[in-house]
Amino acid sequence: MNRSFSGVVSAAVLLAASVTAQPAAGAGFGGVWQGTVGAQPVRVCFNQRDSETFGQYYYTSHLVTIPLQQPEGQKQTFVEGGDGSDSTSPRWTFDKSAPDRLAGSWKQAAKTLPIALTRVPLPKLGEDDTPCGSMTFQGARTRGVKTLTKPAVKDGVQYTRLILDLGGHFGDDISVESFALGGDSPAVRRINAKLREPLQGEPDGWLACVRMAANSTPYGAANAESYEPRLFTSRWLVAMHHWDGDCGGAHPDSSNTPALFDLTTGAEVDVFDWFNDKAIKREPVEGYPPLISLRPQFRSLVIGGWKAEDAECTDAIQTTDYWHAEPTRTGFIFTPDLPHVVQACSEDFKVPYARLAAYLNPEGQKQVAVLQAGSKR
Repeated sequence: MNRSFSGVVSAAVLLAASVTAQPAAGAGFGGVWQGTVGAQPVRVCFNQRDSETFGQYYYTSHLVTIPLQQPEGQKQTFVEGGDGSDSTSPRWTFDKSAPDRLAGSWKQAAKTLPIALTRVPLPKLGEDDTPCGSMTFQGARTRGVKTLTKPAVKDGVQYTRLILDLGGHFGDDISVESFALGGDSPAVRRINAKLREPLQGEPDGWLACVRMAANSTPYGAANAESYEPRLFTSRWLVAMHHWDGDCGGAHPDSSNTPALFDLTTGAEVDVFDWFNDKAIKREPVEGYPPLISLRPQFRSLVIGGWKAEDAECTDAIQTTDYWHAEPTRTGFIFTPDLPHVVQACSEDFKVPYARLAAYLNPEGQKQVAVLQAGSKR
């Protein structure tokens, strides 16, 4: 998995492991249900654990999920929203159940409505999947999702903004935007395919985040992802890949990762391939690309005499091995890849190319000259 999903997957899998993934007839609440609250059609899901059961539901006319959680010690009752102890929130109480039917009442203050639900058949779920994360529950929310397009210009180059329109089905916490290059050459098609990945939703996109969160929590996911063009030259496209969100892991996460594309081949290039061994250290990892870290002397050059007001931030950045590097027309912007607990300490360090000449290999020196030339496509 890419970006920060690798961090949330393990937590979500551990949480999901104790959930009944494939409820059978007579298995209680666990499963997906269709029915009504009052006269309004709803779809409901419950993830059933040994210690608790939680769920979500949406009115089929709106498709925005509402959390359902059990107050402590109340096995037949669910409270809407984020606070199970809030006496003002709507409550669901079930007094009749059968293997494929649930009946009860929805109550808030003096208002009471009947609830009638029928179990929806579920396909066999994967080991780490749950009813609430299944497409049986989530699928209806994706209907009508489309991509809006808007023309734009950067560095004299025309391109198209791509904005995901979710129809309001996922609230304000899910947003995705990317862009596409003009033309139809093999290189352009290759780059555009990469830039469109966040819009597809899965395997690592916004829909995967929504489903992952639903596996482990009654609350919705947060996923803001974008690709933004930062620089066009005759040879190179630099884009910033941003992700910020919470997919049900131990904590929210975020990342800003520069991406460098060769406009002549369409390949995504690792900019650290332009640096020599005086600047970076490569550590082989079986089955994966090598880990690349800054050598202490080079890191000191990047940071210079910088010190944060907070000593903890100074220490975090001065000891961080792993960095991102974004090429510009005049130099590289280096950004530390910090752990979540100190991400607020992040800083950008811009180093002119003249100071980096001794740390670039011949290919790096050649391509830096192209960047400095500033020519456009």
